[in-house]
Amino acid sequence: MLRDGLRKVITEGTGKRLNLATIAPAAGKSGTAEAGVGRPNHTWFGAYAPFDKPEIVVVAFGENSGQHGGDFCGPMALRVLEEYFQKKYPGKYTKPEVEGADKSATGDSSR
Repeated sequence: MLRDGLRKVITEGTGKRLNLATIAPAAGKSGTAEAGVGRPNHTWFGAYAPFDKPEIVVVAFGENSGQHGGDFCGPMALRVLEEYFQKKYPGKYTKPEVEGADKSATGDSSR
């Protein structure tokens, strides 16, 4: 039940930014912690993947970021997971498209 809930954070909740083909299916949890009166909140995001047979765990922390864990720290966790899965399993997980690139120009997947 707990693993299913953590998976739903990625597929339906605050971690949707990690629901991409660039990494193995992940599970995770975002969070916010009060930093004190007049100070911006701390945020965090923890994720592991693949969710059904974990190989890697990543925790990103945003000290006094004042934002939300999924919005601020989720992209940090995603970058680490992308690097891991794309290097460990070359060609298995699609790489993000380069913004403004012509998809049909060369078919080059080394971007």
